[in-house]
Amino acid sequence: KSTTNNGVIIDRFDPSSGTKPIRLNVGDANKTACAGDYFRVHFDPRRFADANLYDWGMEDGVVVAVENDNNENEEGGGGNGKPGVIVKRDDEAGYVIVNKPPNIPVHARVDNSLENVASCVGRSLWKEYRKRKEGEEEIVIL
Repeated sequence: KSTTNNGVIIDRFDPSSGTKPIRLNVGDANKTACAGDYFRVHFDPRRFADANLYDWGMEDGVVVAVENDNNENEEGGGGNGKPGVIVKRDDEAGYVIVNKPPNIPVHARVDNSLENVASCVGRSLWKEYRKRKEGEEEIVIL
């Protein structure tokens, strides 16, 4: 239960009040649980470990030489030994077409929000954006 500014007590997770549960992530470690909050714990979440076998920011079919500890070349994609999945990308038009690997869902599931195509491509694009912005001066509004 939660109190609004006019003193009315509402159920914090009642859809009719316009509120809904939120998914906590690693960055939410400083959030405080309030009285009446609840947690959904998945003791046996569905895993899609195959999502870790691909480089979600590299072009499909691209093979890049990777050096191992002995400075010998090995085959692999994306500089990390993983095959790429991007078929076509147009940043100006705002789309990415991927060759979806098997056994990986397209969207997040209730018990696994990280091992899916949308999340993997999103993280890859975010890492690329941050790497590009590193060392550049930017205006930040706080």
